[in-house]
Amino acid sequence: MYIDDQTICYPVGHNVVLYNLEEKTQRYIPGLEGSEGITALAVTRNKKYLAVAEKTSKYPICTIYDLTTPNLRRKKFITSNDIKSKEFCSIAFSPTN
Repeated sequence: MYIDDQTICYPVGHNVVLYNLEEKTQRYIPGLEGSEGITALAVTRNKKYLAVAEKTSKYPICTIYDLTTPNLRRKKFITSNDIKSKEFCSIAFSPTN
């Protein structure tokens, strides 16, 4: 998916790559320690936040990253012990981000 006009985002193994098409540079977002892999990605309409859903052996985890910061700061963790699934298979932001 496109983050902006020159940056694309895609999963690679246990990482998310942000690849700049003009500069031919990559930035990595590593998966969380202990997770079993990335299951879904979503970007807000204004391209400010990236959500990365990961599968674990106990419960699913979704991490929100702030794409406007140079170090891709983690904004929030979303998880639930109440659901019986181990992964999120689809995620999306609301139209109002």
